[in-house]
Amino acid sequence: MPILFNCSDSSPCGDENLRKAICYAVDNAALVAGVGDYTFRIYGFQPNLADSPADWKAGRPYYDYDPALAQEYLEKSGYNGEELTLLYVGSTSAAYEDTAILLQSQLKAAGINVSLYRVDQAINEVLRFQDGEWDMRMDTIGGGLYLTQTYKNFHSSTYASSLGSRNLFMVEDPKLDALFEAWDADPLNAELRDAYDEYFTFEKCYAYGLIGYNLLTACRSDVNIQLGERGTYIVANATTFR
Repeated sequence: MPILFNCSDSSPCGDENLRKAICYAVDNAALVAGVGDYTFRIYGFQPNLADSPADWKAGRPYYDYDPALAQEYLEKSGYNGEELTLLYVGSTSAAYEDTAILLQSQLKAAGINVSLYRVDQAINEVLRFQDGEWDMRMDTIGGGLYLTQTYKNFHSSTYASSLGSRNLFMVEDPKLDALFEAWDADPLNAELRDAYDEYFTFEKCYAYGLIGYNLLTACRSDVNIQLGERGTYIVANATTFR
């Protein structure tokens, strides 16, 4: 589950230092413990895809919880205590709701005020394109089995009918587009992937992966389950009966 930042001038999160302060103020281990079973800490935006690097799930330096560093970035930012709006989709899953509440509490402890804006999916589909409606957005970005299929969501052309030349972070960024285009042309090239990730994740801090969810499937005892590439979905035409 990631948070996406509104990086336009209409939002306090347009300040890169504030975005980094938020990330360092999040205690992922506490989120995992607070939300409960079936969650785990992640170290990358999309750690569960077929071509995701192992260290996006196994561990790498990734905005590790650091209150002192969060305070340092907060002081460098232009943040003056404004209330930031966290937009998220209401769900029947208590874990999803708990994540939003715990995130709000952690940021408040760091001196960052957040209001929760809970909507249904239909409203979210409208508001996510309106940069005056949210500062952060908790979302489940999908797109396929592979990284470039998911990161294509952040190419400016993907939602051009709604955003023009802007991306989902409400800004124009030709460099992000160019890095994606190079990687998309050679999706298994680790150097191109890492160049995109370095810019997207660390230099610009556009989005941040909070925690991951283990997916569980219940079947009859006589079904011999064959799982897909990520080990999280059933391959229907390969599953057999005992």
